[in-house]
Amino acid sequence: MLLGQNNRYLQLLGSLSNDAVLSKVEGDEYLSRPYLFTTKFYSAKKPEELKNCIGKPLGARVGDDQERRFIHGIVTELQQQGYWNGFYHYRAHLEPWLVLLKLTKNSRVYQNINVPDMVCGIFHKRGFNDVRVKLNNSYPKREFCMQYRESDFDFVTRQLEVAGIFYYFSHEQDKHVLVLADHPGAFSAASVSTLPYQSLTGQRQGIGLRAWNVHCRIIPCGAEMSGYNIKNATPVRGSAKVGSRFIADDRLSIYDVEGLEQQQQLSDRAALCLEQWESQASCARATSNYPALQVGQQFTLTGNPGADGRYAVGGQHLSAESNLESGEWLFSAQITLFAADQVWRPSRTILRPSISGVLSALVVGPSAEDIHTDDMGRIKIQFHWDKEHKKDDNSSCWIRVSQFGNGARFGAQFIPRVGNEVLVSFVDGDPDYPVVTGTVYNGVKMPPFTLPGHKTQSGVATRSSAKGSIEQGHQFCFEDKKDQEFILLSSQKDLQWKAKNDLSAEIVRDVRWDIKGKRDTRIDKGDDRLILNRGNKSETIDKGNFVIAVNSGNHRLDVSKGKASVSAGQTCTITAKQKIELKVGDSSLVITPAGITLKGPTVNIKGDGTLKLSAASTTVEGTGMLALKSSGMTKLSGLIVQTDATTLAMLKGLLTKIG
Repeated sequence: MLLGQNNRYLQLLGSLSNDAVLSKVEGDEYLSRPYLFTTKFYSAKKPEELKNCIGKPLGARVGDDQERRFIHGIVTELQQQGYWNGFYHYRAHLEPWLVLLKLTKNSRVYQNINVPDMVCGIFHKRGFNDVRVKLNNSYPKREFCMQYRESDFDFVTRQLEVAGIFYYFSHEQDKHVLVLADHPGAFSAASVSTLPYQSLTGQRQGIGLRAWNVHCRIIPCGAEMSGYNIKNATPVRGSAKVGSRFIADDRLSIYDVEGLEQQQQLSDRAALCLEQWESQASCARATSNYPALQVGQQFTLTGNPGADGRYAVGGQHLSAESNLESGEWLFSAQITLFAADQVWRPSRTILRPSISGVLSALVVGPSAEDIHTDDMGRIKIQFHWDKEHKKDDNSSCWIRVSQFGNGARFGAQFIPRVGNEVLVSFVDGDPDYPVVTGTVYNGVKMPPFTLPGHKTQSGVATRSSAKGSIEQGHQFCFEDKKDQEFILLSSQKDLQWKAKNDLSAEIVRDVRWDIKGKRDTRIDKGDDRLILNRGNKSETIDKGNFVIAVNSGNHRLDVSKGKASVSAGQTCTITAKQKIELKVGDSSLVITPAGITLKGPTVNIKGDGTLKLSAASTTVEGTGMLALKSSGMTKLSGLIVQTDATTLAMLKGLLTKIG
């Protein structure tokens, strides 16, 4: 081609080095911000031939062999702007590979990983490995961190800003490297160790800085962060004060809420908040004619009274034109500087996404468990969109579950089972702080009462664990169908009632107990009383014994009106150690260990067959008259029979025989 790149102030590098000539470069680069350089070049190639350059790396050299720098990036946009003297005029945007992450969107859960490892992992997964880590601080592992419908660029930027990690790009001839940093020592040294200040009235001689000006602004005097410790159920706060070198108003302070649980974490977050303000509190701006200076480099300024010292480059706007037509080149840069020993933190430019609604998720756990929980009743979940995890106990951290009427060892406790679908809300809309607010049925997990056939039924049904079948579990059911209302309380095994005071019930009609086993009733102290106002009481034992035992006290059976009867198919035995007494009016039968006493106005002893009185000595006595009478024959016999009368003895009969 007629226009070559030899001896040019600006040169293209890479695939276009032999097919184009660079005429102008202009762009901006700042700490923690993707750079954008616009290049203008001429080429004999048609637009159709150059469109393959889009998305490919391209490099440029700015300066001569003595004072130069490289600019390297990805061609993100290419425009054909004209045609001049046989050559097409093009404009191309060069940006870092980092901006390509804006073309992504992802939802993912990260666990037990710190911010640097998380960010680098995202870079590597996307195939970007030109990363250099210069970190001094330690970064705690995040127990749970969620990227939800965010581009990788927004997510990475947000995480770096929250952690206080800044970045810049190191441009090399054939690549650009993203440098992660968190301390002043992470800045690289400029190609020259010192740069002189050149006054506006002086004659320009060599490289240096001109048009020096300083910018300062007022910032808050302090910051306080508030959090909540879940384990201790207490608010926690941490605070920090601004450095003495900055201009702060004591009336102005920051008070914000963070989802952190430890005081030290909150104090660190407050200090980071102030460092972000301090990073914007003061800077110096100047014009540079030194092309090799890059953002992220540091140098020593000399010749500027009151401002000499070590500075780091925080940003610059660069403009350079090559020596094509006039034979002269032009270079100018407006640079932003700050003290090289100052801790610089990126401001928060990416707001976290706020999830105002709920998300659906699946309860997960180990394969051998159907209830997986910790001591606070928390569970583990996996969102349906999560394609990284395996629906086990590693899918999330412990997630709190909203319960009804919770308190110190009281309230409802229904732990969502593994495999259940739950609805997840987020505290203050923060994706990093989920809480399970409810469960829902689906086509696999159906309601316990068949619908719509049993739509009048309400209640609770549980499932036996582990691996209980659909018929195994407890049930508390309300049937509200008109004129068929009932309440069903069913237990898979045992049903225990406990009342610390009284148990009372009012039953309008019947009570039926159907007991397949045995029944035990124990009253430690008090009375057991049954009052039957009207009706009958029966107890039937088909087979077995009926025993009433009174260990201490009395047993009494009263029938005030009516009869009492005792019937035994075989034997009826009444036993007492002291006395048995049967009494009707003046008549009685008394049985004691000493004997039997039969007493009454009239005592009739009648035997249809034989009446036999037998004893060692028998006395029959009548205070009035004693009559022995028989319709047949009355016989008195014995070894000796003696009859005595104190007044008169009479033997009388139709025929009396003596001897």
